[in-house]
Amino acid sequence: SSTTLHQSEMAMMDAMIPILSPAGVQELLDYAVTGWAMSRFSDACTGIVALSDTMDSGAVVDVSLNRFNLIQPAMELPAEGLHLRGGDNPMEKERRMRELKIPAAQAYVRANALDHVILPSATPRIGIVVTGQAARDVFEAMAAIGLSPKQASDLGMTIYKVAMPWPLEPQAIREFARGLENILVLEHKRPLIEDQLRSALYNLPDSERPIIEGKRTRDGKPLLPDYASITIPEMAEALMHILPDSFD
Repeated sequence: SSTTLHQSEMAMMDAMIPILSPAGVQELLDYAVTGWAMSRFSDACTGIVALSDTMDSGAVVDVSLNRFNLIQPAMELPAEGLHLRGGDNPMEKERRMRELKIPAAQAYVRANALDHVILPSATPRIGIVVTGQAARDVFEAMAAIGLSPKQASDLGMTIYKVAMPWPLEPQAIREFARGLENILVLEHKRPLIEDQLRSALYNLPDSERPIIEGKRTRDGKPLLPDYASITIPEMAEALMHILPDSFD
């Protein structure tokens, strides 16, 4: 259930376990391979969001291993490695996790471009940030309001897909956000990405830092539910909220 999934995500965050969120069956398989490699590089456990919509569905998938070209980040790691060892004390284990393992996982996401733009725009003004199932739902919501991907791109809308909602990789999403006017974060249940994104963009100059909306509007009014999955009509209404007035 979504409640159990929500509790599992909280538990993984508390345990400082990076979380990958696939959008479908193909990505579930791909993230399993990628997550294994990322875990070996960072020596941090890796979790995968497993929604019933994905786990109980069928799909034609590519299982050839030559579709992967995983890159080891150019990151200096201690000669003794990041693994647990005899005589570890709790403070040293926590320091290694916070200062080395988590940054190593983020570096792996960045080096392999796991977070990336799935709808570009030549004149980007409006950013949409999605993860997991929302990466599919957003296009259904666009269709519901009569907006094709090309029309959205022409209006200045660009969509950025996050593979690892926690811990959010800050560098690539900061470059995506730089200079945009507004960003709408579409994520089911609680605002996992939204709060991290605000922190990542905090130090951008005022002229380059977009307004971030998601569960609430810029004025603090409720916009999207934070206790359940977002329905397509709710997502469509949020898109209408952020689109320019010229869109009819």
